[in-house]
Amino acid sequence: MQKKKKKKKGDWSEESVNPIQGLCQYACPYCYARRMYTRFKWNKTVRLALPAFDSLPKKPSRVFVCSTHDVMGPWIPDKWIWSIIEECRVRAQHTFFFLTKNPQRYASFVWPENCWLGATAEDGQKADQRCYELSRVDCAKRFWSFEPLLGPIVPKFQYLPDWLIIGGLTPKPSHATAWIDSICAQADMAHVPVFIKDNARYPRRRRKFPASMKRIRPELF
Repeated sequence: MQKKKKKKKGDWSEESVNPIQGLCQYACPYCYARRMYTRFKWNKTVRLALPAFDSLPKKPSRVFVCSTHDVMGPWIPDKWIWSIIEECRVRAQHTFFFLTKNPQRYASFVWPENCWLGATAEDGQKADQRCYELSRVDCAKRFWSFEPLLGPIVPKFQYLPDWLIIGGLTPKPSHATAWIDSICAQADMAHVPVFIKDNARYPRRRRKFPASMKRIRPELF
C-alpha cells in the first residue's frame, strides 16, 4: 500500500494526492519516488486511484497532484486525466498544482481556475523548451519548478510564470549557490515570486508566494 508523504510545515504545498499510482516510466535517476517504490516494495503497476482524493481535508489547501508520478506522461490515458480534472473541479476550495516534464499535453484539456499548471526542468536547455511549451497553454495560472537544479538556468521570464520554485538534488545538492543567486535576481526584476525549498540548502531563506494566493490563504502574507 502506498503511503501518503507527510508534508512539513512551510512546504510550498500543504497536501499531496496521488490519483495515479505505480512506477513512473520516465525513470529519472534522481527520482525519490523510484527509491521509495523499491524500499517499500510498492505495487509498480500504473493505475488510476481516484479514491485518493477522499483523503483531502475540507479546509482550503494547496494540493500537489501526483507527487510520485507524472500525470501528463504519454503513457497516461486521456480519460484518466479528464477524471482527475473533474475531481479537482468539484473541490473548488482547494488549489491544485500539476507538474510535468511534458507540458505541451496540458493543451489537450480544459482546466478549472483552481488548477495551477507547472513545468519542471533541471537545466537551461530543458527550461527553455518546457517553459515555452507551458506558455502556450490556456490556463488560469502557470508556475515553474527547477528541481533538482542540475545546471545553470537563464529563465525566460517573457513566458510570464506566476511563481517559481527551486529545489536541489536529494540527498546532496549538486548546484552552485551562484546559479540560484542569478535566477532570483532575474526573477526580482520580472516581479516573479520565488520559493526556495529546504533541500536546496540555500544560505538565505526565501519563501515567497504569489499575491493571488492571499485571497484563500491570507496567513501566508
